[in-house]
Amino acid sequence: MFIQHASAPHFWDHCGQPREITSVLRLILAATECEHRKSIEYFSWANRRSADDSATSRGSQLIQSSRGDPMGQDFETQIQQRRNSLTGILQEMERILAAFGAASARHAASWIEAQVTKAVEHEHAVTSKLTDEQLKAMKQEVTAAKTGVQATIDAELGKDSLWWHKQNPLPAVNEYPSAEDPWRYKLYGARESDTIGKALRFAFGRIALVLEKYGYLKSQEKNRQGQFEWRERDASYSRTDTRPYYPWNLEWSGEMRQSLEQYAIKQADAGRLLREIGGIEEEKRRFEAQQRWSSV
Repeated sequence: MFIQHASAPHFWDHCGQPREITSVLRLILAATECEHRKSIEYFSWANRRSADDSATSRGSQLIQSSRGDPMGQDFETQIQQRRNSLTGILQEMERILAAFGAASARHAASWIEAQVTKAVEHEHAVTSKLTDEQLKAMKQEVTAAKTGVQATIDAELGKDSLWWHKQNPLPAVNEYPSAEDPWRYKLYGARESDTIGKALRFAFGRIALVLEKYGYLKSQEKNRQGQFEWRERDASYSRTDTRPYYPWNLEWSGEMRQSLEQYAIKQADAGRLLREIGGIEEEKRRFEAQQRWSSV
């Protein structure tokens, strides 16, 4: 009966394979692919969980050998050692922050010159209306802005709310932070930290105050005719802040990127120490509870 059915033309697919067998093979392949995806997702999750758990368990492992000896449970010494190391890392992070600010100011000075030159050339209709005296006055203001750019950078980057190591208590460190994580400093290709990137856009964008004064940086779009371009806006393009803000891709210097990468590395080191301290403190609480139970 099967042979008779198989001889029918509609039984065979375009590759010459029996349709029923082809369907079964497709089901097997689909199931295999699904299991493969599940395996990848599981091992990805397991690796992240392992990274989070390893530092916490390390604190417990370090004192397991002396579990049977109450006198060997020197929890406070182990905790203090890690707190001392943590203090050293936080001090290093402060030095890295200062280096990042200096690198940002150096880059901003050359960036400002390039942006002003671009505005003068591209908006030549505005430039043509300015007198030589006005152009000289604008050039002096640009020079003053470049000279004082370090103070501008410090004012924006000096806010404690931007930096993980300035928080009290220190927040937990996510080893796989999202782009929206306020404590993400690690760079992913051209994608910088959203929090620090925003602060830099306000700092670099302050040169707009000079350019706008002389008629530059006004929108030519019909629905925003005459509005200043350099402002922060939301997804609907509505202005969210009146302060000057560079709204487009802001290229960082290699020096800036290197400094912030170093900060991210130190943050990860500090996060591991925090988890170790938490593990030892948990072990201490368990030990004390066991001692109380044994003593009554």
